Amino acid sequence: MANTKKEFPIIKDYNKLQTTQDQSYVYTDKRTKKKDFDWQILNLQPLTIKQKVKIESLVRGVTNDKIVFSSNIIKKNARRREKRIIVLTDYRIITIGKRRNSIKNRICRNGHLYDLKRVEYQSDVHIKFIFQNFQLNAFMKETEALFEILQTKLELITKNFLQYEKPSIYNLKENDSMVNILQKIRSIERKQTKTNKSLDYEFVNLNYDYFQQFYKSWCSYYDTPVNPRFNRYLTNSTTAKSQSTVFDLCRYSQLDTTGEPKHNDENDHSNLTNQNNQKNQSNIKNKSKSKSKRKRKSNKQTTVHYRPIINSLKNNNFFTDLNFQNCNLKSNYRRLIKILGTTTKVESLNLSNINVNERHDKLGKLFLANNIFQARLQHLDLSNNRLNCKNEATFARGLGEMTNLTKLNLSSTSMNSNLLNSVLDQLPKLTKLCDLNLSNVKFTKENSNKLFRIVFTSLQFLNNTNSKSAQTQLQIKNLYLSNTNVHLKSLPQTPKSSCAITELHLDQNTFDKKDQWQLSEFLNNTQSLKYLDVSASCKQSQYFALILKSILGNDKLQNFRLLANNNSLGKEISGKILDAFQNNKNSNSLIELRLNKNKFGAIGLSNILRACSLSNSLQKISVSMNILKGKDTLLLKEQFVNLFTNLKSLTDFQMSGKPNSKYWLGDKSQILFKDFPICNNLQVFDISSNKIGELAQQELSNLFPTKLPSLKYIYIDNNNWTLSSLKIFSKQISLNNSSNLLGNWPTNDADLLLSQCKKSMKKSIKKYLKKYKNDFSTTLNSNDNDNDNNNDNDNDDGNGIVNDNVNGNDNVNDNGDGEDNGIEI
Repeated sequence: MANTKKEFPIIKDYNKLQTTQDQSYVYTDKRTKKKDFDWQILNLQPLTIKQKVKIESLVRGVTNDKIVFSSNIIKKNARRREKRIIVLTDYRIITIGKRRNSIKNRICRNGHLYDLKRVEYQSDVHIKFIFQNFQLNAFMKETEALFEILQTKLELITKNFLQYEKPSIYNLKENDSMVNILQKIRSIERKQTKTNKSLDYEFVNLNYDYFQQFYKSWCSYYDTPVNPRFNRYLTNSTTAKSQSTVFDLCRYSQLDTTGEPKHNDENDHSNLTNQNNQKNQSNIKNKSKSKSKRKRKSNKQTTVHYRPIINSLKNNNFFTDLNFQNCNLKSNYRRLIKILGTTTKVESLNLSNINVNERHDKLGKLFLANNIFQARLQHLDLSNNRLNCKNEATFARGLGEMTNLTKLNLSSTSMNSNLLNSVLDQLPKLTKLCDLNLSNVKFTKENSNKLFRIVFTSLQFLNNTNSKSAQTQLQIKNLYLSNTNVHLKSLPQTPKSSCAITELHLDQNTFDKKDQWQLSEFLNNTQSLKYLDVSASCKQSQYFALILKSILGNDKLQNFRLLANNNSLGKEISGKILDAFQNNKNSNSLIELRLNKNKFGAIGLSNILRACSLSNSLQKISVSMNILKGKDTLLLKEQFVNLFTNLKSLTDFQMSGKPNSKYWLGDKSQILFKDFPICNNLQVFDISSNKIGELAQQELSNLFPTKLPSLKYIYIDNNNWTLSSLKIFSKQISLNNSSNLLGNWPTNDADLLLSQCKKSMKKSIKKYLKKYKNDFSTTLNSNDNDNDNNNDNDNDDGNGIVNDNVNGNDNVNDNGDGEDNGIEI
């Protein structure tokens, strides 16, 4: 790249400065008369920028696509000149410190605050800032400048204004907060006013009644006059008729203790893991009361914008769902409670992880005093909060008045035993409750006794007239008790026939032999249960066979799913599991069995496969991440083939290896695929992380299309694939007679190979493929043709067979209840 050097003086008319992407400049310091080192002009996307400069000496240069600050202003007396380039896109400078030798910068992006002091600032470093698409208000020592950059790309507003994740969900994403959107609107209005052009954009999927109310609240909060043309924009919009009833702030301006934005996933009660539980508890317990001034300022900046939003919800009569999940409402909690008291149509309220340390008595009083809440509220989520109540009975009685609740989430709330008892006492009043989540809440023996007595037996309670009503059975269907240390000794052996429980999550507990025996007696007599998760709970594995025997022996159970991952089950227990299946050959109750992350070994796993082949109803089997080696394939071959031959109902089979470990099948896995039978119903096949060799890859390719005609998802990541075997495999799988042929497969073999490699290897392989790209340009659509087509697609972003699905596969194996994330063929 040729660099044409030329003097770069202080230019007053920046609009006349035209540069190219390949130019660099030499700047002469006006004071020292010395030439500064070269600054490379970066390849940035051109933007139309309007500049207003008070002191020209502040800025080294402004082009049509960049603003460059002079490094001498940031650090004047530098001994060593080092080039540091920081590119900041879509940020807004708030303040810059005035002291000479320190830079106290606050940068705000999309509601998140960042401290520029964290960037590599050293005493002898020159830094060049390149600002793209900024709103800047900078104050420095001896200089002051104000830049106002107006965004004129109307298509960005149209596409990214308020995009829905679902057609009926109103979501403020991280990159489009309300305040940022209104700032864009105002900047566009100023630009269009100067140019006398009409606004040609429209609002996308917006509840216009609420947004108009919010706009007025926002203007009053910042002392900004309301634009009278705002109503005209709404009425002229073509999508003004589409109204949303969901108010979602779940990703609005989040900060953790380090100043970085949080990335919290949605709560999925069926996918709780030990790591997430420990994080949730540590976040609650380890919040320090003493914070530095810097952190206090950052928290204050992040929560200040919630106030106009909360105020705009006053007297709300159009939103039915309010979602404040992961919002830092520490300083606005009382205001929120008052505003909620004025709403009239709220049916769902999500206050999960709102970072509130105040007592929740006021929330209970709101529930007691507001008859509208009592009549309409159906979903309530208070998870990941510390429930502190001065008067525990007030909060509990408030929950008891929500008689229309169908979902109640109190997981990770750090409730003490007294508050938990008070809440459990109110459960009999919630006759419509279907989902109850008490995960990560520590139970005592008294709490366990009360819970099981309420859920599994009939109760009498007093109604409003203080007279005894008829016996009423709760309708709880899904009960989540993960990581609660619940005592199963009080679990009834014979639950009432009217008991409606269908899902019971007991994972991550520690059950002794008495608990497991009591659970097996319960399974002998239950009629409605269809799902049981005892992962990481049955450490005394010799009693696990009793649980499985009870499930297989209960003829009233239908379509039952059993998860027993990570229980350290060994080859000793596998013989008892085989006996349980042999004694109940005609059982049709079990349809799914997950035994991931156990210690069966070759002999134990062979017994498991033999036992599963005796079943008539099993559809999903997962035995991933057990202790297997290549020499074990000879022991597994017979039972492996018999399983697919005898079990005609099997649709999902997972036997992935353990990533980054010494346990895998290796090259000898070809024995398993050599005599593979025809499986007409198999749709999901997982053999990832087994480091299968080239011979096994060829045998695997021969399974298509005749032996696996219905296969839709296959996991083959983290194996020793070669380019030749991938080419053969891609051609064979393209012949599969599936309704969804090819799906998200890469467009060529080069992308296919890149998708299977580790990130550290992709660069070197990509260079290799570029050199010989003519040899590997055959696409998947070719039918056994070896014609070489010159293809210039060298993308390393191709969607691979698994899309880095090692982690996703772990989630399925660990939790057993997640969706199978594969690539559709």
